[in-house]
Amino acid sequence: MSIPITSISITDVRTLSGEQRVNLSRITLLVGENSVGKSTFLGCLYALGRLAGLDELDDHTSFFQDEPFCMGSFESIARSGCTSFRVGIGLDTGPFRRFAVRFAKNDDTSLEETELKIQLSDSAPPPGPTLTIVRETPDRRPARWQITGPAFQLPLNQSEVSDTQFTTWLSRSIARGVLPFSGDHREFQKRVDNTTFDDLVAFTKFANFFRHQFRIPELPLQIRSIRPRGLQRKRQYPYNPVDTLGGRTDLSAISDAGRKLGLFDRIDVRRLPGYQHEVLVGVFGSHYILCDVGHGISGLLPFIAALGSAPPDTLFLLRFTHYCIFLRRP
Repeated sequence: MSIPITSISITDVRTLSGEQRVNLSRITLLVGENSVGKSTFLGCLYALGRLAGLDELDDHTSFFQDEPFCMGSFESIARSGCTSFRVGIGLDTGPFRRFAVRFAKNDDTSLEETELKIQLSDSAPPPGPTLTIVRETPDRRPARWQITGPAFQLPLNQSEVSDTQFTTWLSRSIARGVLPFSGDHREFQKRVDNTTFDDLVAFTKFANFFRHQFRIPELPLQIRSIRPRGLQRKRQYPYNPVDTLGGRTDLSAISDAGRKLGLFDRIDVRRLPGYQHEVLVGVFGSHYILCDVGHGISGLLPFIAALGSAPPDTLFLLRFTHYCIFLRRP
């Protein structure tokens, strides 16, 4: 089972000034004219949802650049005049309750994570403990990370961390139990000059936090972006058109999803002489050829096929001309 996303907040992104927040239910509809921010919400949710999964990330991947959103460089994402922007999501279950990242522009115009804030789950009483990592660049000194957790605050020089992005470090090193200085306070004391007793205590708490409290999600967040482009409306096809829908082309799963949505009872593909195929749609106990049941079913078939094959709690992002839909598979 994937982790349900319950909310998204974006701050200083494109035309949106300050923090804008949307709570997500099983079906959430955004309505508005062009260029008011609907696709911006979808792109930000997709990008941060992928990062929050902490699934084998790397420093050079930007999910803001992925199809079909392609939000562009820092200048095209951040609000004009702003030196950073922030995206946060709320989660219903799993190791995190909230996951937020602030981005700034790196020297090569790529995005750089400058602040990461994670609120942990499974704590009584709620809310759970918070982990914060802030990138600091003191004058004429190496960049460092200020890591703050429950009852500890520890600065680490960038040279002690193998990755440049916070999420990459968590997804690679922490997931494998690889801590700075091997998590050994004696190694920390040996390699860091002028360590005090308080420094050693903070480092020990830092290591224990990642060993015993911080958990990587067992399954990454499942987010699918669907282009609402249906099948061509034909009576016959020279191929099996269901095979072009993407995902697992399981007719029984598609039929089950169609029944739950109240669209049809069954979808079937019949092979005809001469390598021709026709798509049959069962409605109210009768079967009709696809092009005889209206545009809605043929237009939604790619989404229905993806919905039928997705694991529970997958979040689907659908973008149309004047509205967008967030839909979570039950």
